[in-house]
Amino acid sequence: AERHPSVPRTFQTKNGNMYGGRKKGYGEKFDYSNIPNGSQGYYPLYNAADFRRMRSGPHKYGGVGYHMHNFFVSTDALRFKHLTYGHRHAHAFDVPLGAMNADLNLFVKCAHNISDKGNRKQRVENGLALLEKEFGLPAAFQVKGYVEARHEEIIDLLLQDEAEYGRADKFDAHHLYNETTMLTHPGKRHTNYTNTTI
Repeated sequence: AERHPSVPRTFQTKNGNMYGGRKKGYGEKFDYSNIPNGSQGYYPLYNAADFRRMRSGPHKYGGVGYHMHNFFVSTDALRFKHLTYGHRHAHAFDVPLGAMNADLNLFVKCAHNISDKGNRKQRVENGLALLEKEFGLPAAFQVKGYVEARHEEIIDLLLQDEAEYGRADKFDAHHLYNETTMLTHPGKRHTNYTNTTI
């Protein structure tokens, strides 16, 4: 960050710290007219407020950035996140992974190629091909065999998780999880499950 020049902003605190939007020509709306070559090739870094001020939706300005976060090496780590972080799920270590919320439901059904018709969230058919056609793929997805290998890895993680917690193919994320009507593949924790709504 020391190599990157600071950026003049629209407001200044009493002690001289700049804040607010970038001044014209310093990267606001991708206008670098006041620093066309940066400082020895380096430009001011964007902060969280800068990203929030950008227009939403997919854009192409000479390149595409992918914001990816929350990578997990195990479903236990993912469950712990849902138990303890924001949007807490009190039953994160009790219910099938795909029955916790609409995003995880989509994740599980996509990985297993289970229909998500009628679900709160649905995958985009041929999404990877559409992404490649419109924007280009992230670097890892361009490596031959990566997509298939990563899919196999995800399936292995899910199968291990489902052996313990089960799978709820009938959960659609429009309604609260009901074990009796939505659990389709019981796990070790469901030896004698009863009708409960979580």
